[in-house]
Amino acid sequence: MTAVRHIARLGRSAFEVVRAVARDYSRKRISMIAAALAFYLFLALFPFLLVVMAALGYILGSSDQGLELMGQALGRALPGSAAQIQAQLQGIVANRAVVGGLGLAGLVWSASGAIGILSRALRIIWEIRGRSMFLLARVRAVLLVILAVAFLLLSIALTSVITVIAHLHAAGVRLGVGELRPLLQVAAGTLPLGISFITFLALYRTVPAPQIKLRHLAAGAVFAAVGWEIAKRGFSYYLAHFANFNRVYGPVGTIVVLMLWIYISAIVALVGAELAWVYARRQG
Repeated sequence: MTAVRHIARLGRSAFEVVRAVARDYSRKRISMIAAALAFYLFLALFPFLLVVMAALGYILGSSDQGLELMGQALGRALPGSAAQIQAQLQGIVANRAVVGGLGLAGLVWSASGAIGILSRALRIIWEIRGRSMFLLARVRAVLLVILAVAFLLLSIALTSVITVIAHLHAAGVRLGVGELRPLLQVAAGTLPLGISFITFLALYRTVPAPQIKLRHLAAGAVFAAVGWEIAKRGFSYYLAHFANFNRVYGPVGTIVVLMLWIYISAIVALVGAELAWVYARRQG
């Protein structure tokens, strides 16, 4: 009987959290904030990808190999638009329009603008009063972009290693292929979720909020990571079976798909932040 009461209490608590998040979603106009954030993220997307391409080309010594790995990462993160974005990046590489040192710094600065807008959005959701110092916030955003590039390169490397090991059929391996395959399946299934969790947690930490502890941010990041993976699969299914944006929008159909997906991702990220805020308030 005690267990039943405990489960009922947890159910009521979860319902109250969902109701509070839904109420704040409407009161704070999170959908409008997500639309503005999606616009700035769209503008910052190609500068960020060009920075990653430059880093991959420098590490691998070949822009073509970097473009191939980038295409695999885009296919997992941007359903419905990865092929067109990869083609655009391929055209930049083919024209040898690779950025130099000064141009790379400009791209990092441009990509950091979206982080600045995200910080403002989080300040609104977390009801942080006062103004933040522009220069300090921008320097923090630039550092976060650099860390994001390094983290994306690490995730691409880990995914590539798992893919290579999954196709190994060489003899003499200590673990046979039959024993190794279940481990690789588990790693392939949990790695994207873990990457998403760390990404959202790092994004939430860009804004100093003393009233929100790390465990509160972690709860919001868990929701955002799981929600983003579900949204990604649902959006891919929708594009494959129902939507036909090219017939309606013509040549700009890919842009509409990309903007819509960025908007959905922004909503997931902001709702995760709102969940962390509600959880922090309930914890006193």
